[in-house]
Amino acid sequence: PALGLVMLILVVSGWCILLPFMPQLQMATMQRFHLSSSDYFRWACQQPIPAMYNLENRYWIADSPILVDSSGTTPVAPAGVSEAFKPIDSGFANHFPTRVLTFGDGRHKYLCNSDRPIYLMVESRYRGRSLQTMFQCIPVSPEGSKGGFKLFRIEQRYEPMRGEEPSVLSAANEKGRAR
Repeated sequence: PALGLVMLILVVSGWCILLPFMPQLQMATMQRFHLSSSDYFRWACQQPIPAMYNLENRYWIADSPILVDSSGTTPVAPAGVSEAFKPIDSGFANHFPTRVLTFGDGRHKYLCNSDRPIYLMVESRYRGRSLQTMFQCIPVSPEGSKGGFKLFRIEQRYEPMRGEEPSVLSAANEKGRAR
């Protein structure tokens, strides 16, 4: 038992020390925060890793799909939507930015005020890299905190450091998760 604990401490410490230097660990951490780890094993292995304050996490919630301008920080109206486009809500989250819809206060607030789908854009940034994920969020049972949302990942974009190629990682994911 003691050896297992020591090994766990060494692995977690190694992850934290190597995070600033390894793009693969940075991407895995950002995907964890966006509920998009490639498989359950990868997600489960990251659970002992501290989640607080290691990435810049932002979120925007709107009635229509959200686009972000070329600076990567300002939401803009999609084509065909009024220039007066304003997100319903936006802000920073210490960790797991999707929790603004899945935890008590946010879930209750948005379920009570929405009988139709809403859209959540989350973005995590770390050392010049960025991961943006757009979710369509469908109320499952809009009864205040008794209900939840089913999240459908519409698109996910990875913005690497200068000199690396940006990519669209996924689009129109058919899987939904009730949260």
